[in-house]
Amino acid sequence: MRSVRYKEAPDYMRSVIKRLSSSPVVWSWVLNFLRLGTGLLLLPLLLHLPTKDFGLYWVLLGLQALVPLLDLGFLTSIERAVGYAMGGASEIKRQGLPDGAGTNSSPNFALLWKLLSVTRSLYRWLTLFVLIGLGVAGTYVIGLRVHETSAPTQAWTAWAITLLACALEMYAGWWSVYLRALNKVLLYSRILVTAFLIKFVLSCLLLLGGAGLLAVPIASLVSSFVSRALARKVVVAFLAEHPHPATGKDEVRATLRILWPNSWRTALHYLSGYLTSSANAFICLVFLGLAVNAAYGLSLQIVLICQGMASVWVQVRWPLFAQLRAREDLAGLQQMFRNRLFLVHLTYAALAGLVLILHEPLLHWLKGGKAVLPSPWFPLLLLNGWLEMHYVLWGTLLTTENRAPFMVPSLCTSLTSLLITIGLIHFSALGSGPLVVGPLVAGCAFNYWYWPRAAARSVKSSWFRLMVARAR
Repeated sequence: MRSVRYKEAPDYMRSVIKRLSSSPVVWSWVLNFLRLGTGLLLLPLLLHLPTKDFGLYWVLLGLQALVPLLDLGFLTSIERAVGYAMGGASEIKRQGLPDGAGTNSSPNFALLWKLLSVTRSLYRWLTLFVLIGLGVAGTYVIGLRVHETSAPTQAWTAWAITLLACALEMYAGWWSVYLRALNKVLLYSRILVTAFLIKFVLSCLLLLGGAGLLAVPIASLVSSFVSRALARKVVVAFLAEHPHPATGKDEVRATLRILWPNSWRTALHYLSGYLTSSANAFICLVFLGLAVNAAYGLSLQIVLICQGMASVWVQVRWPLFAQLRAREDLAGLQQMFRNRLFLVHLTYAALAGLVLILHEPLLHWLKGGKAVLPSPWFPLLLLNGWLEMHYVLWGTLLTTENRAPFMVPSLCTSLTSLLITIGLIHFSALGSGPLVVGPLVAGCAFNYWYWPRAAARSVKSSWFRLMVARAR
């Protein structure tokens, strides 16, 4: 009997490993870790750069971080449209759900090919926009302090390679998102994990080899080439089984006009979030000093990691949610979203609990002299992170209806948050508290409770019923 159990154990372990290696959630966790952790893992090597070169490295990184904001929100609209096409939609609309999809509809390959042609044409122009717009602005910013670096010629070369990497990221990055929209989330995650690993390893080798500021830009360029080649190969192979005539220029322009109304609203929504985050960091730096800024930055990074790891449960299902929307399978959508949302909240609660218990001993063990925000502000920041994540997930569910009605409330909330933060800093003695209280109060005033209810109504349910009803 014992020998039989010993024989069964390796089979069980192999089964577990196989399940984990084929899980989109696990691969997405690895991808999030690499996205958030690559910079930290490279930090020991980057610290060997001369101080002013290290300062310029962060400028280059900041310029590269602007690229996702420069696509004018089109990629989100295209991803949603591809999901509709996979659900069998006959055509897409400016606002509202598409027509032509039934419960058992097969993918509309004609629409998929058209969206591919539209995306390819669009991102050629957006790449040119990045080269010119970011090139001019970035060159001005770099030129302000490049003479202070240890090797100005190398610094200019690093900026030139960074600009090329930004352009390639714009030109090539959409292939990966298109692949994810085809509901091939596992392949998407594996490809990006491979690209991030290449970037990390190549950056390490170049830094150790003395490439200095050139190391990370070169690695970024190479990883973008790899991710584009792999994603493009899979997408083209999937569509090649159902060839269709090329899409004409007039049809491309007409499709872009259909995508534009929701795209610019999404772009403005993302921009407001980016500017609010940047403004909070600036306010903290100006009014509270570098020490508080360091604690706030570390605390915010921890919250972002908790949000990213928890949200994966729902993120891997967004392409399928779009298909269910197109097919008007609201019962299936409700059940899947409810089950996934439960896992999201459970994961966030577990991570936040571990952070609250372990952050002090871990920071003491690292002996870096770093700290998070003092109590009660750090627990409140974790609470705000949970409320914000809940609102964002429900808001994204609402966008599967091909609407983005939260643009104006989002802008008003961002402005209100900044005003509350500045007011509390000037007229209260809360220390670093206003950085937490401002976003929390502004969010609770409207966004955190209204949009979950609105999204539930959009799938013919209520927030309470969808959250607590048992799956049938």
